[in-house]
Amino acid sequence: MTVYKERLYDEFQNYCFETTKNIATIMSDPIYYYSPNNGSMALEVTKADTRVVKVEVYDTLNDMEFIEFYIPQRELGALFEYKERVFTKDNEEIGWVKIVFNDFKLSQDIEDKEAIFQTVFGLTFLVMMLIMSPLLYLKLILPLQKLLRQSKDFRKNRLENKFQWDGKDELNILGQSLELARVSIVELIGTLEEKNEELETLHITDSLTGLYNRHKLDWELLSEINRADRFEYSFGVILLDIDYFKSVNDTYGHLVGDDVLIDLAKILKENTRQTDIVGRWGGEEFLIIVPKADEEGIKKLAETLRAAIENHIFNLVKTKTASFGVTLFIDNDCIDTMIARADKALYVAKEQGRNQVVYN
Repeated sequence: MTVYKERLYDEFQNYCFETTKNIATIMSDPIYYYSPNNGSMALEVTKADTRVVKVEVYDTLNDMEFIEFYIPQRELGALFEYKERVFTKDNEEIGWVKIVFNDFKLSQDIEDKEAIFQTVFGLTFLVMMLIMSPLLYLKLILPLQKLLRQSKDFRKNRLENKFQWDGKDELNILGQSLELARVSIVELIGTLEEKNEELETLHITDSLTGLYNRHKLDWELLSEINRADRFEYSFGVILLDIDYFKSVNDTYGHLVGDDVLIDLAKILKENTRQTDIVGRWGGEEFLIIVPKADEEGIKKLAETLRAAIENHIFNLVKTKTASFGVTLFIDNDCIDTMIARADKALYVAKEQGRNQVVYN
């Protein structure tokens, strides 16, 4: 039975590997010529395969997700993730493909075989129970049934169920080994979840300031725009730029410039609401997304931040100021139009002498 199971899983893993590799090859042209429609058409056969739970195609040329489809109803059995890089004909890496497969059908086939095996095994022991003494039943049959339940829970990933084994015979030792394996796996899963959370944090966080990065800000902006379109509520953005920041790097060096950015990030976090979304837009520019804002409120917040920066004493540099461009969401806005208005207001603030708030 073990050999049969290993052979089936070897075939399944080979299939997953080859499928992912083939999709990576197929995605080369669609990614290179940026043709999501052609890419989606090429994935139709893969979508039809019930073993495929999720497909992600990432375009490293544009640093963005190219295609994704996900069918949560197929999250059955154990899930296996395969990833393959995408290359052009000139062997230039342009993206990657990640496919998640389920082994539901495979595990069902194996379970059917195991069910037959267990039935035969159970009948054999039933005869033995009728013949042998009650002592044999207590010493052998009950531990075996317990071991089978433990094995089934283990196979079906029901790792929350504990089994206590106290004896020193072979069955008890085997049960203890399974229990130790269960504990190790639970601990490993906990560690993996922690690492995944750390990776997610790194993915959305600016490494210098600890604020959200451009990728996260884009996602939050799009979410706020969709929410504003749907529920007809207002929100705004504040775009700010440190005045004469280049002179800090030129005079004191980049390490001191980094300290200024870190201090400014702390000022922004300390002077905004918990619901406000603060991030580093790029270089010395920062962006604040302000939910449920009106013109008076967002101007007041920007002025509070401007004064807090002006009054802060920075290491070596002593004082710095910042200019602010402020805008609110209007009908038919998108990320580009909102940022363009805020950027235009910021430009006016710079032209008018810096260290001021301009609303557009």
